[in-house]
Amino acid sequence: MGSEPVVPLRLLSPPAEDAVPAAEEEPPDSLVLAETLQLVVHTIVDALGFGVAVLHLVDDDGSLYVAAAEAPEDLRDGLVGTRRSMASWLELLDASQPQGGLCFVDAAGPGLDDPQAWHPGDALLAPLQASDGSMLGILAVDRPADGRRPNAATTAALEAFGVTASLAIEHAALGERLRHSEHLFRAVFASSPVAIALFDDDQRLVAANPAYCAFMQRSEAQLLGIRVREITHPDDVSVTGETSTGERPGGRPLPLEKRYLRPDGTVVWGRVHLARLRGDHGQAEVVAQVEDISAQKEAEARLRHDAVHDPLTRLPNRTLILERLTMALADARATGRLVGVLFADLDRLKHVNDTHGHAVGDEYLRGVARRLEVSVRPRDTVGRLSGDEFVVVCPDLTTPSEVSGLADRLIDAVRQPLNVGAVTLAPSVSIGLSWSDGRDLSPEEVLAQADAALYQAKAAGRGGCQVYDQGLPARASQHLALRSRLPSALATGELELHHQSVVRLPDRTVVGREALLRWRHPELGLLLPSGFLDLVLDSDLEGAVTDWALLRACTEAAARDDECWVSVNVSPLQILREDLPAVVAGVLDASGLPSDRLVLEVPEDRLLAGADAPRHLASVQALGVRVALGGFGTGYAGLGALLALPLDVLKADRRFTAGLPDDPVSCAVVRSVLDLAASRRLDAVVEGVETEAQAAALCGLGVVHAQGYLFGGPGPA
Repeated sequence: MGSEPVVPLRLLSPPAEDAVPAAEEEPPDSLVLAETLQLVVHTIVDALGFGVAVLHLVDDDGSLYVAAAEAPEDLRDGLVGTRRSMASWLELLDASQPQGGLCFVDAAGPGLDDPQAWHPGDALLAPLQASDGSMLGILAVDRPADGRRPNAATTAALEAFGVTASLAIEHAALGERLRHSEHLFRAVFASSPVAIALFDDDQRLVAANPAYCAFMQRSEAQLLGIRVREITHPDDVSVTGETSTGERPGGRPLPLEKRYLRPDGTVVWGRVHLARLRGDHGQAEVVAQVEDISAQKEAEARLRHDAVHDPLTRLPNRTLILERLTMALADARATGRLVGVLFADLDRLKHVNDTHGHAVGDEYLRGVARRLEVSVRPRDTVGRLSGDEFVVVCPDLTTPSEVSGLADRLIDAVRQPLNVGAVTLAPSVSIGLSWSDGRDLSPEEVLAQADAALYQAKAAGRGGCQVYDQGLPARASQHLALRSRLPSALATGELELHHQSVVRLPDRTVVGREALLRWRHPELGLLLPSGFLDLVLDSDLEGAVTDWALLRACTEAAARDDECWVSVNVSPLQILREDLPAVVAGVLDASGLPSDRLVLEVPEDRLLAGADAPRHLASVQALGVRVALGGFGTGYAGLGALLALPLDVLKADRRFTAGLPDDPVSCAVVRSVLDLAASRRLDAVVEGVETEAQAAALCGLGVVHAQGYLFGGPGPA
């Protein structure tokens, strides 16, 4: 017997007075057990004639006295001992001979005259065992009435009492464990931060924890008996339900994402984990754990929206425009109707930005965008491509004249005075039109045709409209071809840099070179910036082309065996890029060019106003790179740029040199530029020197550095 496992049972103890249940409640298992065990020991004493009957159950210390009958305290204490451990009881059982499943402990030992007599200290022990063989405790009896050891009938009865006690103990333990599990489940159910609900097989809610009630903003009483479909968004009723438990290949339930309706009509998103159970009577039940993912869904919706919408005007961007145009062309192929595309360019946006600032310019763009939106049909799409370019996609047209009429309506709507704060502006747009039946042209080609028509409209005068046809002038066609080829020109190496020297005028020593962009077109030959630079600046390639030119210029300069600096023109958007200092630092590191040999030239005629430009250029200066303002005197910045921008070099535009040496106004302008440069402690460079007479005049004015064809034109590195 000593090898049998001993299982501690803590639930069994004599019931306290306050443990007595109310009359209407079912008594707890521990109370029923205590009464049963008391009945067992009293029956043993009364029916079998024993003077003492004691039950010992296992606890953490090894033995727990539970019930005793008819035992004087001194004799009971002698039998129970000083809380004899269960291990010692088991030793007694092992040391004794079993008798019908019972064990007799002979205190006197062998050799007595009457082995059948009962001596003081003798005990009859009945092991209490669970159905799995584990030890629950021991039933001990002492002092038979006739002073003799029990006969077979008595021991059989005693053994039966031991079995009865074992069954009672095991049943009570099981009930206690079940009650504890239920209590634990209810505690977890009630306190869980996860919304949990239980539904029957008829999709009716039968239980809901506080988190679920809070999620649905209803009380449990309001939820009980309600069907799943009654709290589900109508669009999700057919695809999800709290009784649908789809499974992964591995057998785990698949989470569902669905929308719920609160009493006030609010829609909330939940990720539902389902588990199908079987109730006590075999009925199917489903446990639903619901995670509130409304915030996540809102964030995802914002991200999706932001990915395809312009952040300034909230209009669809190029991605969504092409998507809508693709769908419209597909519908046109199926229906035989037309799709119209209007390419609109807002006139003189740069002038608004330079005159009133970008805050006004942004409101100006937003105001025009709203006018375009309210002037089109509900099924049309108004989008913003970039900068001042807008596109309108018009599906389901019957004749081309419909899109022409819409263009006229847009022009009239936009040209009305627009108040932006205290500023009243007079906006206007130029529009190019194209249309397609969806059979021959891709979305990009339809847009390109409208863009080509826009180019012609602007050439004919701002604020007008031009329809695309095959008879567009060669210049417009070339413009379209160049724009479509521009992405591949950078990728295939058709773009290259030429360099023009900057000299120290008194001795004609070359001190620097300006890097100038060229396009070696396979059909049109070498193109100057005047033929394609606007395309670059109006395209998504502006940053990529500028980064490429900067790296190429620095690499070529580092490879030369001289100390000349190189000047690289920086595009307007490049100046406003937050990562401009990091880009410049990376280029210097990659090329190996010392920072004092690089000059970033900002063309004044393309300068964008804004608070970020001075900060970014100052960060570049901190690297040791110099900043030059090119073409000074011809753009919109003027003296304001001198005051706002951190500069090192001032370059006077070539048109002031053309009148030298005879034009006194030209002399006065050059002298003024030199004085301004000196007042700001800037180096001055005069561009456009083509004759010796001009060079002599500039020397006489005190010019130190000059650039022009007299000293050499642009050429390959």
